Amino acid sequence: MIISNIYLLILGISFLCSLISFRLHYPLHLKVFSVFIGVSLITELLAFYLPGLLHLKTNMAIYNVYRLPEFLFTAWYFKQIIPVKVLQLVVMFLFIAYPLFWFWYLFYATSVDVWSGMLSNVINVFSILFAVTYLYRIYVSDKIIDVKRNAEFWIATGILFFAATTMPTLGVLLYLVKTDMDTALMLVKLLQVFNIIMYAIFVYAFLCRSMKTDG
Repeated sequence: MIISNIYLLILGISFLCSLISFRLHYPLHLKVFSVFIGVSLITELLAFYLPGLLHLKTNMAIYNVYRLPEFLFTAWYFKQIIPVKVLQLVVMFLFIAYPLFWFWYLFYATSVDVWSGMLSNVINVFSILFAVTYLYRIYVSDKIIDVKRNAEFWIATGILFFAATTMPTLGVLLYLVKTDMDTALMLVKLLQVFNIIMYAIFVYAFLCRSMKTDG
């Protein structure tokens, strides 16, 4: 419970810090990413408190519904900051293909009330590909970039860290849910730690841009 409260606190702080993007007129993609963090915060609050209020057996439906905007926000964000024609076309295709897959998987292949590791891992795979592509372009760029004050760099780093660490964890979790529930619950807490680290990185991402100086 302590880890959960810390996670919600850091997520809330991350959202509040991201609002600086509106006050300081950050680029559109950072403003939209701020909205995405807000959607994530609302999702987590509903997942934590709504089942108790409504006496629901599970909060999986909340997370499964969230998997749709999570993917679309992430794909759109990277589409804006990676000006590569092939990636632009891939993302446009995914805007159509992923919602169709999401709907089929939840409402025909499985159930909206059953935790979907498949959807999470699909998002993680593409998040890793997008983030690595962006970071590689920075690495090979002839333009000098001060990564200490580059919000996009830190957001990509946070997303890459979370996706790369949660993929193997989710794979083990799928097995342990059926064989060792105590260890599975420990892994759930570990996932929350990964979330805390990612959103703490997002806090720095939004604040570091405001520390830019001329020259």
